[in-house]
Formats: sequence, structure tokens, C-alpha cells
Amino acid sequence: MLPVPVPNLPNGRVVAAVVGSVDPRVIRSLEALGVWTLAAGPNRSLPAAMCRHADLLAHPVGDGTVLVARGEHRLHNALCGFGLSVSFLRKELAPRYPGDVLLNAARVGERLVCNAGHTAPEILEAAEQMGLEVIDVRQGYAKCSLCIVSDTAVITSDGGLFSALRAAGLEVLKIIPGCIRLPGYGYGFIGGCCGKLDASTMAFAGDVSTHPDGGKILAFLERHGVSCHNLLPEGEKLLDIGSILPLMQE
Repeated sequence: MLPVPVPNLPNGRVVAAVVGSVDPRVIRSLEALGVWTLAAGPNRSLPAAMCRHADLLAHPVGDGTVLVARGEHRLHNALCGFGLSVSFLRKELAPRYPGDVLLNAARVGERLVCNAGHTAPEILEAAEQMGLEVIDVRQGYAKCSLCIVSDTAVITSDGGLFSALRAAGLEVLKIIPGCIRLPGYGYGFIGGCCGKLDASTMAFAGDVSTHPDGGKILAFLERHGVSCHNLLPEGEKLLDIGSILPLMQE
């Protein structure tokens, strides 16, 4: 068992992940697949609807290093139990944007996609040390908004991300916004309802075919050699759980 070397893109079978613990059925489905789930939150710094979202509470930096939000002592200890190097953010999260997006940067291969003005300095410092290309975007919820298919392919409903990542040379599927559940809010985001279980499997909290662009999503995944695994019963709409962040792999 080894750390996932490049965040969000395991190249072996995932055996441990930080998971937004919004729906216990997702946890049970992942555990049935042999994935040890580390539940994020609840974090007192975030509103109730978001306080368990993994992509707001943890950020895998890569090569066994993870940043976690202040207050996440249980998650910190669990991650340390896997031999990972874990640090708390210097700054505490805040309940309103942009104070809630310090960790919501998206690692896409050798690129870091984020609103640099609102991203935790620790992430930006690590990106500089690793020589990553930082793509500075207006969307502060970068990780929530991106389904990361490969190091060169993503799916998003955000127009600004679509334009910026296309300009950076990535292949981007633009889907219509909405149509994803996020209790307490009007709608959620595609990145928040998924995460990879191995190099060729993307797990979704919900049935992709229920999305108006479901056919396009499935075709895009297939074109990049990725199959879809539904963690909820067939016919249930996609649910933004706050992402699945793969950490350890075989």
C-alpha cells in the first residue's frame, strides 16, 4: 500500500480515501469495494450543509503529504495512521466565501487550478517547490467544479474554468450547470460528486445517466478509457458529497 503519487489520479487500486460523509450509503458502497473511508468533518468553521465536504477540509499535496483544515483532529490522526505527512492549515476556515475555499484547489497532473488569491499559501508554496504550473482562475471552488478524468482531461459546468483550461491545452467537456443535488443550496457541482477508484474507474455518488448531459459525460469518460461506477441506487440523481479524495493505493 502506497500513497497516490499524483493527487486525484491513482494508477493502482485505491484502498483508502477521504470522503465527504454526506450520505452513509456512499461510505458503505466504497467500503464494499475494499476502500477504507476516512470521513471528513463535521467542521465547526463551515455551515451545516458543507461541514462534511472533504474537498473543503483536506488537500492532498502529493507523494504522501496532506493539508487539513484546523479542527480536523480525527482526520489528521487517521491520515497519520497511514504513514502520511499531515499538517494543519495556519489559517482557520470561515463559513462564507472566500474563507471556505482555502483548500479547494484542484490538482490536474502537473497543474494546480485555483483562485490564487483565495488559496491557502501552503498550497501555493508547495506548488512552487514542485514546479507545478499554477492556473489562476476566478472560480474559488475549483476542486468542486472539476471532474478530473486524466492529467489532460476534465469535465466542468463552469464557463471560466472551461476557457482557462482549454487555453492551457487540456481537453474539457463543458456540461450544463445544475442538475446535481446539494442539500441546502440550489445545486451542486460535478467534481463534488465523484473521485477515481483506479486509473480507469470513476466513482459517482448517483446515476450519471440522470444528468441531461449524462450521455456526453459517459462518452467523454469512455474516450479517455474510464468507466463509471455508481455508488448510489440506479436512477438517483447525482449528489455533491464534497468529493472522493483517493490517498492510498495498491
